[in-house]
Amino acid sequence: MPIITIRIEGLDERISAIEGVLSGGLQDAKQSVLEQASEFMANEMRRNAHVITGNMRNSIISSVTGDIATVEVGAEYAIYENRRSGFKAGFGPHNFADMAANATIQNIPNIASKAYSDLFNRV
Repeated sequence: MPIITIRIEGLDERISAIEGVLSGGLQDAKQSVLEQASEFMANEMRRNAHVITGNMRNSIISSVTGDIATVEVGAEYAIYENRRSGFKAGFGPHNFADMAANATIQNIPNIASKAYSDLFNRV
């Protein structure tokens, strides 16, 4: 009876290469997600900000430190502005931060998917 033999060569080397990419790459992908998500939210806040002088909109910044992404608004009155209801024609809505947070939550799966797809495409 004939015997069929299949030989796979280089599998251990390929697995080692994949493990190498993934070991550092997972942290890089996570960092990318945090940076992109915080910048997305900051941009949404700027886009939706109720602008009269531009002070509040121009004080919005995003940053990532370790595992924490932060979006800050330097204008002291921003929290009160966000709590106000309504929309003033030509000036934008008041709840700019809430709208940005909701848009960011909706968009995070896309941001994460792209970051991790980019990682796996390097393998």
